[in-house]
This record gives sequence, structure tokens and C-alpha cells, in this order.
Amino acid sequence: MHTGDRSGATTPVGPRGSNWGRQYRLVSELRRPGERLSIPDRAENVSVDVLSTQMVRVTYLSPLYEVSFEDDAEEDSGADPRYFG
Repeated sequence: MHTGDRSGATTPVGPRGSNWGRQYRLVSELRRPGERLSIPDRAENVSVDVLSTQMVRVTYLSPLYEVSFEDDAEEDSGADPRYFG
């Protein structure tokens, strides 16, 4: 059974405002009518297209979050070096 396609894209949205330049991932899922699909609470522009009596396509924008990792090699992290091989 085909459970869905996921494609990725980033999209700047909105005219100047809190969402300007925010990155989104385009998610597109194929489902049979009646199948459950978990859509994130922060999803935007959710659309459902009926492709046939056997298939629907659910498409939405899911916001991406930037996580920055800092180089803490200069700082003592307090980690026990025995755990690092």
C-alpha cells in the first residue's frame, strides 16, 4: 500500500510581518478516504484534493525551525570523557 509522498521545499511567505522569510516544508500525502493523517498544529494552507474515489491528496506547509549548534570545545561541558570513545 502506498502511504504517501513527501516533498521538501522552502518558501518565504507574507508581506512584511512576523512570518517574512520564514522557511516552510511542503508536505503532500496520498491517502485513501477514511485513513487517518496526523497534521501538525502549526501547519498552514491545508488543502484536500479528491483524486479519485480511491485516493485523496492532503497538502500543507509545515514550518521549519532553525537550531543552531555552537562550538563549545573551549568550554568545559562537564561531560564525563569516559562516555566518548
